[in-house]
Amino acid sequence: FEFKARFNAESRTYRYYFCRRGMDLAAMRTAASFLVGAHDYRNFCKMDVTNVKNFRRAIRAVDIIECQPDDSSRDAMCYLRVHGTAFLWHQIRCIASVLFMVGLRQEQPEIVKDLLDIAK
Repeated sequence: FEFKARFNAESRTYRYYFCRRGMDLAAMRTAASFLVGAHDYRNFCKMDVTNVKNFRRAIRAVDIIECQPDDSSRDAMCYLRVHGTAFLWHQIRCIASVLFMVGLRQEQPEIVKDLLDIAK
């Protein structure tokens, strides 16, 4: 048996670092909570319909973490941590982009629910 990280891993965890820059972390956490579970994430990836037929993935946890919780400065570092079984092409980048729009108050947290509802 030869182990291949890409194909044999049972789960993956990504960290996406960012500067707070005045973002509303509470709103981002609310939006992130809607991502947890098994969903069709086609609206959170670059479409690769030639190679991908199933866009369902399971995200087990999503957290917005402050690197130094006591640092309330505008430029404090934070990171998005996403833990799941597998991910689509650019899924983490797309999730981060949507959460940043929520954090910047350009979208409401419920935008995540709308994007997960592929019947709309």
